[in-house]
Amino acid sequence: MRIFIGLCFFLFFLPQAGGCNGVLYVSWVSPEQTPNKVDKYEKLEIGVASPFAISNQIQQFFETQKHGLNPFNPDQINLEAIFTAPSGKSKRIYGFYYQPYSRDLKNDVWIPHTTNLDWRIRFAPDEEGEWNMSVKMTSADGEINILEKSLVFSCTPTKNKGYLTAEKGTRFLTYSETKEPFFATGHNVTHASYDEYSPRDAQRHYTWLRQLADNGANFFRLEMGGQTFLPDWNSPTNYNTKLAEMWELDRLMDSIHHWGLYFIMFRHHVELETAHSDWPIVQWDKNPYKTTFGITRQEYFTDSEMLRLQKNTLRYIFSRWGYSVNFAFYGYSEIDNFYKDYMKENNLNEKEALTTITSWLKEHKEFYTQPSENGGLGYDRILFLNTYAALPGAEKSNPGRFVFNLNDVNGIHKYGETKGINYDWNFKEAQLVWEKWKKPFIFEELGYNANYPDGNSDFIALYCCTDIDFNRYTWATSLMGTFGTGMHWWWDRGLHLGEYYRLYNGINYFFNQVDFRAGEFSTIRWRDKRRTKKASLEAYYQRNDGGSYAFGWVSNVTFYWRNLMETDDCLKHIKETGKLVSPCVCEDGIRLGEDTIKADILNPRFEDIFTHTGGPRIFKEGETRMKLKGLKRNKTYEITFYFATREISGVSVQQQTFRASRLGKTSVSLPVLDRQNPGYAFIVKETPILRNQ
Repeated sequence: MRIFIGLCFFLFFLPQAGGCNGVLYVSWVSPEQTPNKVDKYEKLEIGVASPFAISNQIQQFFETQKHGLNPFNPDQINLEAIFTAPSGKSKRIYGFYYQPYSRDLKNDVWIPHTTNLDWRIRFAPDEEGEWNMSVKMTSADGEINILEKSLVFSCTPTKNKGYLTAEKGTRFLTYSETKEPFFATGHNVTHASYDEYSPRDAQRHYTWLRQLADNGANFFRLEMGGQTFLPDWNSPTNYNTKLAEMWELDRLMDSIHHWGLYFIMFRHHVELETAHSDWPIVQWDKNPYKTTFGITRQEYFTDSEMLRLQKNTLRYIFSRWGYSVNFAFYGYSEIDNFYKDYMKENNLNEKEALTTITSWLKEHKEFYTQPSENGGLGYDRILFLNTYAALPGAEKSNPGRFVFNLNDVNGIHKYGETKGINYDWNFKEAQLVWEKWKKPFIFEELGYNANYPDGNSDFIALYCCTDIDFNRYTWATSLMGTFGTGMHWWWDRGLHLGEYYRLYNGINYFFNQVDFRAGEFSTIRWRDKRRTKKASLEAYYQRNDGGSYAFGWVSNVTFYWRNLMETDDCLKHIKETGKLVSPCVCEDGIRLGEDTIKADILNPRFEDIFTHTGGPRIFKEGETRMKLKGLKRNKTYEITFYFATREISGVSVQQQTFRASRLGKTSVSLPVLDRQNPGYAFIVKETPILRNQ
């Protein structure tokens, strides 16, 4: 079947300027319903048809891999458009080679279709008014065609809030259009397959993201992975074998935009890491740069030809998807997991390895952010974010030199199961990163550990029993001065099976009540006992510098997975037998808890003083109190508590008024703290008078 996409909307037949016989066809593809008109920040897509002779040479390349013209090599074929805004500013946008498909879910395959418009140009205008666009295609044989007339279109007002912005010295992000604060709410839904991607995987990915969007989330992470959409994974020079997967990402991007989800696009550390069991087809030994050219990691990071090919891939990625304001961040994940291999190979110390890695990442950042007149792609609104699994000592001791200095925003990953993980580790790390770099920060991955390849015999089986730590980690990390919720990883290993994403409805509601413009904020932690094993209560809150406003979360921390093993039937069965009563069957067929759990769940390090004395402690209303500090002296305040579980979340449960002491301190009585409501979010505001006085 031959599909002629876009011809029914708006088609230009332009005279050839030279180089080969034929005509360059340019067609308006989207928005479909409004040819020559597009809303601000919405996708404008133009289709371009290769002249006949060029099309033949492209097919020759696909058939021979040697002869003809490679459409993925801009030195052989280059398509570009100059968009000129009403203000007179212009921007060069590159086109990309395109192949349409459809899904056959029954047979789990993609069906390729043909199109006359085998090239696409995508752009989202950022100024209202009349725009001009000119198109140019060139080939290695010389200039093919220059658009002799400008295509004129209008950019109309929008309801879109714009892209995300971040500034050094501020904790939070804002929307570019409305200048409203943006608080990221969501978790990782990075892919739907650890092996070869398929249409059924794509459908599952769509379902998970729809579940996030339907339950108050506005943020997630998307893996540009070798097993999914990464153009150059099978070949550094020919992306033809990835066209079907990339067509799926096109579809997903349209849905993401419709749902209002912003995301981090990241490159996975396994691309450059020694064999990793969870990613059987994506690892350094199978990296196409190594298998094709026989290079070392040193050459991958520094060789000019390897860098040129990597930039070609970046050009394709950003040309195809960089138009979207929802595409908010780009970078690499857990770079310490591959620079350690690089250190060993080259007998380098940490500083030497980080110097090379930082230089390599800087070249990538400058290429995609610098304007075209400086040799770049011009996508400077897409923020750079590279993360560590563990923050290296060299970064801490040289805050102006390495990756976190290069980043626009920073992120750390932290997995664990201990009671004190938030108070004793996460809070300290968040404050260290803020103090050293003064940039927005997020816990980009969180969750239980999984040390075994199959995943069905590890801590993550606990997700089949309880959401207690999903709730605890998510709320606590949200109130540590971060720009969003800590992002759990195990979306495909229990989180969506248990519908834990429903928690985001309440989180979204709560943070919509928060006045992020109340001033600069400091982050404070409090608990009722110095030692973790004795603690019953923890609180994390952010207080403005004037002391007139604060928002936070308080929790009964005796409620966590180990203590619940004494009272929860599902967890109790794991404790007694090492297995679940019946396994959790995940969407991809993995059966959590079917085998005996190998993790040392009964290790005393997970216990506290309540573990063997009946489990979690329940507090009646008014039985316990939370301490606050840094308020205005002798001033009156109102505190509002909000429910904070997925069963009932976001609704205010209680209000109190109180007067701060002459030292700016107070203690506030707390609502009931039990299994149904182990914690509450709260907002504190200065109020002029006490009620009922």
